[in-house]
Amino acid sequence: MKEAFLSVIKRFSRSRDFTISIAAHLILILIFGTAVVVIRPPDKPDMEADIAVIDQAPTGPPPVAPGTPLNNNNNPPPPNIQTLPSPSQNLPLPLQQFDLESPIHLEPVVHSSRPEVSSTHVAPTQESSSRISAAALNDLRATVGQWTGDKPSNTPQKATKHLYSFPVFVGQYAGGNWDSTVRVNKDKDRVIGGSIPNLLYYLDQVSASKVYGNEDNIHLIRLDSPDLLVQRPPFVFLTGTRDFKLTDKEIENLRNYLQVGGAIWGDSSVPGRRSRFDIAFRREMRRVIPDKNKNFEELPKDHPLFTKGYFHDIHAVVPGLNHYDEPVYAIKMYGQVSVLYTANDYADMWQLGLREDLKTHKQVLDLRLDENENYVAVNPVMLKYRESYVHNVSPAALEASYRFGSNIIVHFLTRWDTLLHQDQRL
Repeated sequence: MKEAFLSVIKRFSRSRDFTISIAAHLILILIFGTAVVVIRPPDKPDMEADIAVIDQAPTGPPPVAPGTPLNNNNNPPPPNIQTLPSPSQNLPLPLQQFDLESPIHLEPVVHSSRPEVSSTHVAPTQESSSRISAAALNDLRATVGQWTGDKPSNTPQKATKHLYSFPVFVGQYAGGNWDSTVRVNKDKDRVIGGSIPNLLYYLDQVSASKVYGNEDNIHLIRLDSPDLLVQRPPFVFLTGTRDFKLTDKEIENLRNYLQVGGAIWGDSSVPGRRSRFDIAFRREMRRVIPDKNKNFEELPKDHPLFTKGYFHDIHAVVPGLNHYDEPVYAIKMYGQVSVLYTANDYADMWQLGLREDLKTHKQVLDLRLDENENYVAVNPVMLKYRESYVHNVSPAALEASYRFGSNIIVHFLTRWDTLLHQDQRL
C-alpha cells in the first residue's frame, strides 16, 4: 500500500504541468464557483413618472393643458359610470339628521375595525394651554370669530343661516405651478373652477349650507400679502408639482398668520414621497416654523381629524390618486394642527366634480355645461383620459376623497374650540 502511494506521488511529481493545472482549476472553482443571491423588494413607482398630471396621452389625440375648457364638439362622451354609490349607511347619524344648529362638537366614535397606524409614527409634542399667553388667546378668539356666525351671502338663493362662513385662499408662490389643480380668471386674482371650488361646493351641499366656504368667491393670495392677517382664513391651500423657495417676507407673513390661529394645507399634486413639491414643501414649512423641536409628525389614529370628523365613517386616511395612501402629516402650534400635509394628491381627484342628483339623492359626476358649453365642474382632460392616467378614480374612491376633504375643512374650523372653551372656564 505504501509503495503504491509513493508511486502515485512520484508520477505526479513528474507531471508538473498537470499538477499546476489541477491546482489552478481548484482555486478558480473556490473563488467563482459560489454566488450570493440578494432578493430586492420592488421599488415604489417613480413619483414623477407615475403622476397622473395630464400632459401627454399614450394613445389618441394629444390632450390639452389641464383646466383648458373644451367646446361641445370636443367634449368627451359622458362616462360609463354616472351614479356614485350613496353615502355609507353606517354613519352614527344619517346626514339629514346631523345636528348643525349648534357648533360641531362631536363625541369620539369607536370603530372596531380601524387599521393600525404605521410604526413610523412620531409621538406628538405635548403643549398645554398654560403655555399660551393671554394675548395669544385673544388672537385665536379674534381669528375664529372670522369663521363663525352668519354672514351676508353673495348668493341670494342661500337664505339658510350659515353656522360657519369663511374665506378661502389658494396661495401663490414664485417658481411653482401653484394653480396645477385649479382654474383662474384672466386677471389671475380669483379661482373660477377646479379642486377647491368643487370640494367647497360638495361640503355646502351635504351640510345644507351650514358649512359655507362660498365656492364662487375663492381668492388667490400672494403669501406675503397683508390680507392674510386681515381676513384670517381658516387655512391657505398650497399645491403644485415643482420645487419652490419662499422669500423671507413670505416666511415672516406665514409665521405671523399661523401664530394667530391660521393654518396651511399643502396637498402635493404628485402623489407619494420624494417628489420635487414634497421635498420643497417639507423644507419650506420647517423654515416657517423653525423650532427645532417641531417637525412633521404622522397624525395618529386617535387624532380628532379621524375620530371627530364630520363624516364618522371616514376614520382613517383614504387613498388618493393612483392608490397612494401616505399618512397625514402635521406640524402643531399650541397643541393643534397648524401645517397639514396630504401627500396623496386629492386635489387632482377633485377636478372631477360631484353633485347631488335631485331625483335619486345620490352623488353623481357633475357634467353640467355653462352657456358656452364648457364644463362647469369637471376638468375635461381628467374626464377624457381618466382611464389612461388616473387608475383609481372609481365612484367609491372619488366620493371617499370628497368626504375626507370635508373632514379636513371641518377640523380646521373646530380645532381651537376645546382650547378656547377651556380658557373661558378658568
